Amino acid sequence: MNTSIIDKIVRISWLFVLFFSLTGLLFSYTGQASMMLPFSLKDLTQQAELIAKVKVVDAQSRWSPGKKMIFTYFDLKVQETLKGKVEKEKICLKQMGGIVGDHGMMVSGNPKLKKGEETLLFLQLHKNQKGEKCYYVLGMAQGKYSLITTKINQIPVLEAFRAMDGLNLIQKGKTTLPANRISYQELKAKILKIKSHQK
Repeated sequence: MNTSIIDKIVRISWLFVLFFSLTGLLFSYTGQASMMLPFSLKDLTQQAELIAKVKVVDAQSRWSPGKKMIFTYFDLKVQETLKGKVEKEKICLKQMGGIVGDHGMMVSGNPKLKKGEETLLFLQLHKNQKGEKCYYVLGMAQGKYSLITTKINQIPVLEAFRAMDGLNLIQKGKTTLPANRISYQELKAKILKIKSHQK
């Protein structure tokens, strides 16, 4: 499937960019979710500019110019790259939503990232008018695997988990969805195999 990212996005958050006040009235919501066409592992691998195992070092949220939106900027330490190259060990990830003072903004379907977490991300690079470079996660929550070490028969195994909270996938055609739980080594092997066949 060679569908572009723009074609993949049916709606962003069902117009569900929710502002709320932490000290005032909290809005309640039910059944709200972002709606997207699904990405197969092949889609994610081929469309990502960078596929990297990273550790979340820090996160800071701030207003956009004019205070119309809130964005969170994550500092990521690159531990391993499966596709693409980075000039520095640390890269920037930009994501819509966050908390600044008494105000917050939520985007349903965004991948959840927390400080200290290790994760595998499928990323694309964004450059703003000022020349600042930050990545964003491809396919919203579809492009993030949390990495957790578990034990199988007393042997430590690094597993990859994918949480799809707040994201409704509109199944269209015969897109094969990636596994939501898989060993990291198996996931890595699948990605490298797809990459090796990519023109």
